[in-house]
Amino acid sequence: MTALATVVLAVIALLTYLGVNPSGDSGSDGRPAVNVTADPTPDSAESAPSLAPVSPPEGGVLVATHGECTVEAVRAVWGLGATTQLLISVSPSESGCAVMPDSLAAQAGASTLDLQLASEGTPPAVLLECARKGGPVVACNNDHEWEFVGDWAQPTPRDDTKCREAASQYTKNALAFDSGLRSALFPSDDGRLRCAVGSPSMTLNGSVRGIGGGELPTSR
Repeated sequence: MTALATVVLAVIALLTYLGVNPSGDSGSDGRPAVNVTADPTPDSAESAPSLAPVSPPEGGVLVATHGECTVEAVRAVWGLGATTQLLISVSPSESGCAVMPDSLAAQAGASTLDLQLASEGTPPAVLLECARKGGPVVACNNDHEWEFVGDWAQPTPRDDTKCREAASQYTKNALAFDSGLRSALFPSDDGRLRCAVGSPSMTLNGSVRGIGGGELPTSR
């Protein structure tokens, strides 16, 4: 065997060892035939990381509202009527609405437990909207005279009667003279009205929602 033949055989042996077809033939797909010594890592293992479970926001709760993330939608899921004015803020999340006490309720000490109570149909005073006589809006666990029953609305016929009926239903009280409770309409600068229930003669420090004939929550 000549020296050249020996070199050629050595090169062929080396190429065969490296897994390359020394004849230059291609595989069925047209690419050079290569010996594969390990299974490839699937692309999805790096390109599609698993999602972490969605957790409630700190100090808040998650509410499944089926696509609509509004205070009204949350209130409906919780079984609360439009007369219940909740001091909450909402923001969309992957699993519905993230619900938090709004700034007014947070300042008054509202917690996750209060939101859970509201979700069970019994919102505590700290999550309800009240007002001082001629003064600012406050959470109903603070001193106040009036508790709002519904949102601002354009004037309509018989607003006084409608407000009294809404307040009576809200409190489960007939609003008789000796009950100490009265309904009232508050005007806004742009001409809208808002219904409220309360006591013009005493300061309250709790909600009268569903109070019936019980004792009013007075601060003195």
